[in-house]
Amino acid sequence: MGEFSFWHLILVFGVVLIFFGPSRLPGLGNSLGKAIKGFKEGIKGVTDEPAEKEAQAAHDALPGNEKKSTKDKDKS
Repeated sequence: MGEFSFWHLILVFGVVLIFFGPSRLPGLGNSLGKAIKGFKEGIKGVTDEPAEKEAQAAHDALPGNEKKSTKDKDKS
């Protein structure tokens, strides 16, 4: 009872077709595709940020990679 079959998808598509009409379906599909793409890019950006910060912190922790303060630059 909990599984979706091919017939369930056909029924849902038929209801959507009746509700929105054939002229609006391409626009709805396009909008849905853009929304999914934006969601995936947003999720990727959120998950990549901490990794980039950790990588930068690990790089800065290596000997010889310490950031110099502005006072150190003036003395050089």
